[in-house]
Amino acid sequence: MKNRKNFLMLLFLSLLLPSMATNTQKKVSSKITDVTVYRQFAKVTNVANVAVQAGTTEIIFDNISTYINPQSLQVAIKGGMTLLSATYNVNYLDESGLPVRNKNLIDSLIMIGDELTWNQDQRNIYSGEIALIEANKSLINEKNNFTALEVANLANLYRTRMFDIKEKLLDLTKKQRKLALVKIDLENQLAEWSANLNKANGQIVLTVTSDAAVSGAIRCAYIVSNAGWIPQYDMRSEGWNKPIQLGYKANIYQNSGFDWNDVNLTVSTGNPSKNNDRPILNPSYVNFRVEYNEVMTTKSMPSSSRGNMAYLSMEPALDIEDKIGDGVFKEQDRLETTLNSNFMNVEYKLKINQDIASDGKEHMVSIDQFDLPATYQYHAVPKLDPAAFLLAKVTDYGKYNLIAGKANIFFEGAYIGQSMLDPNVAGDTMLLSLGKDEQIIVKRIKLIEFSKTKLIATNKSETFAYETTIKNNKSTDINIEILDQVPISQNDDIKVEIDEMSLAEYAADFGKLSWRINVPANSSKKIRLIYTLKYPKDKMIQESNH
Repeated sequence: MKNRKNFLMLLFLSLLLPSMATNTQKKVSSKITDVTVYRQFAKVTNVANVAVQAGTTEIIFDNISTYINPQSLQVAIKGGMTLLSATYNVNYLDESGLPVRNKNLIDSLIMIGDELTWNQDQRNIYSGEIALIEANKSLINEKNNFTALEVANLANLYRTRMFDIKEKLLDLTKKQRKLALVKIDLENQLAEWSANLNKANGQIVLTVTSDAAVSGAIRCAYIVSNAGWIPQYDMRSEGWNKPIQLGYKANIYQNSGFDWNDVNLTVSTGNPSKNNDRPILNPSYVNFRVEYNEVMTTKSMPSSSRGNMAYLSMEPALDIEDKIGDGVFKEQDRLETTLNSNFMNVEYKLKINQDIASDGKEHMVSIDQFDLPATYQYHAVPKLDPAAFLLAKVTDYGKYNLIAGKANIFFEGAYIGQSMLDPNVAGDTMLLSLGKDEQIIVKRIKLIEFSKTKLIATNKSETFAYETTIKNNKSTDINIEILDQVPISQNDDIKVEIDEMSLAEYAADFGKLSWRINVPANSSKKIRLIYTLKYPKDKMIQESNH
């Protein structure tokens, strides 16, 4: 019976060992080669060369960001390997993912710590020697017979040795002070670099199989958070009626835990975090109102319902299309996910490889430059701001695929300030504000002699009068657009009548008046607006913007 059991055990081991021999584990060193930065999130691509034996092999990609969205993982393989599975996990014990600069700082701090320890040991030795000399002085004092020569020799020995020890202690104190200051600087720098650094190390674990020993490569692409870019523009104009030179820049930031060194960088206007589901119009019902104070909140829902709601609201629809291009890598059917087409987004692939540190700071890169044909117009709304703004009007701007963002304004070589560039307007013309022109003065005053209040029977009338002066101190003529307004009545008992508007164009639906005025060089012009409000005298009125 015993022999039978031994035989069965040997048979089991003989069957198991070959399979165990083929199921090996292999860590590979991967490199981040490509990064596509979206408005929020980024798509990171790691590539590693791999050699496997026949059978099944577990391949581990180390140093993967813990900000990964595992559902976005895509794997492509070059070589005779077949992917069986892919998973993501976190190794909290492995610190190999620390950036090199952090490791160098840690090594430097260790060396400084050793130097400080040795410094203190030397100080202790010299202090002990001083104590020994002082003790010998006491012993010498107890001796009765000393010649003058012996006293002189002892004094010289004491003085010489004590000077030497004190000098060395002073040198050690200076060195300790310098080392302490360097240590503080290194600790502060390490704290800054490590403030948002994950101590854990993410891993992608791939199980592949092969019929024979092969060499190839594996590419893993995935979405990470804590990354994105912010548009910024430089608007330059060399003068009146000249095109706008628009520099399109991207302020890229990332705090994924790993530096992007020498990567092929692409800036995309897409946003994987937005919901890509089409809107669905559900029936709307009406019923009698129930008069009680029972209000349903998420607290009253079952826990499972709350979990589902959080999942649906927080899970981004990911744009993880991976273009193979040369067809070298073969996509693995087992890990295919739903891809969102990029045809509505614009991608800017930078020609020069970039370095973007994982420090959360903005790193500016230039992505494009345009010459925008523009017409110029001065514009003023003296009721709100007594200044003339120079506007550049740009048509057919949709082809430039611009995104709303801040713009630095330069006019005729001078820095003017900042403005907002917002291409998300409904009209066919985009207005770019080039700032105030200090040589044009616009002043709006109330004409007291024309402003009055009257009571007529049961009604009351109030007249408002304003005069706007435009002073052109430039050496050239200007054309300026002036905007003003009268209130719009929201009640049939309130009447609004315009008494004088100096040939303005009037848009009654908005109560807006506009003038286009030519003002010669070094001269001024005036316009007037007078209007009257009539309403029942026992009522009070007020103006508002809503």
